[in-house]
Amino acid sequence: TYTALNPNATLAYDTWKSGRIELNYSHRHQYLLNCGFTTLGLPVEFWLSAGKEFKPQSSHNFQLSYKREVFKGKYEICVEAYYKKLYNQVEYNGSPLDILNKQYSLSEIIATGHGYNYGANVMLNKLTGKLTGWISYSFGRALRKFDIYGNRWFPANHERLHELNVVAAYRFGDRLDVGGTFSYASGTPYTMVKYLYVVNNNVLAEFGEHNANRLKDYIRLDLSVNYDFIKKKDRTAGINLSVYNALSRKNEISYVLKTSAKGITFRGATFFCSILPSLSFYYMFQ
Repeated sequence: TYTALNPNATLAYDTWKSGRIELNYSHRHQYLLNCGFTTLGLPVEFWLSAGKEFKPQSSHNFQLSYKREVFKGKYEICVEAYYKKLYNQVEYNGSPLDILNKQYSLSEIIATGHGYNYGANVMLNKLTGKLTGWISYSFGRALRKFDIYGNRWFPANHERLHELNVVAAYRFGDRLDVGGTFSYASGTPYTMVKYLYVVNNNVLAEFGEHNANRLKDYIRLDLSVNYDFIKKKDRTAGINLSVYNALSRKNEISYVLKTSAKGITFRGATFFCSILPSLSFYYMFQ
């Protein structure tokens, strides 16, 4: 049984002309631990509770933010910097097939360690007019250190050094509006194969340093059009036409190794469908 306090303190300075500044500190504990069989973002994750084998995760969090409306309230600018010290982090270090082993033990296939996150976010938000939207940029580091990986600092599976998002919507009259979302992000870390051996027609892999390599940068543009053919105070109905990944860019989600008579090849793995249009009907009422 674990018992802990989760204090939170905020110091704020707010003036009408110069905006609002906030300094926040919090101490948090997490008693349900999350792990995944893969880093591809697929729903193959599982949860386990803190207990004799795994201590609760905890963190010290520091955040400094500044927010202000500019140009007579038409725009809002937000700037934020943060630092987090993390304890008792967990990461799956086995294979999905390990669960079929009769000697299956979580303590043997889940690595534990600690780490820290830090970074900064900047956002410019347009609040009024026919054209609305926002632009945001984030820089972030998420570093971990586990004994099983040589007791050295390495980037966490979800780390993206740079991330840029642009969201815009334009309304033509009362019934028609168009929108778009552009996203750019640095590639996520992965562990690359260093050497390959063929023994009795079986390929054996020796991996390099953990998460020492990165996938290619992620770029995506989504577009949408909405038309309301019924628009009243108590109900709205219309159709939506959307295009996912309008640039048809083949973003890498992992990498694969293939063996053939010509040898062994390496390439990035992408989703089977690079561009995805959709047509939907919506009806909203109150």
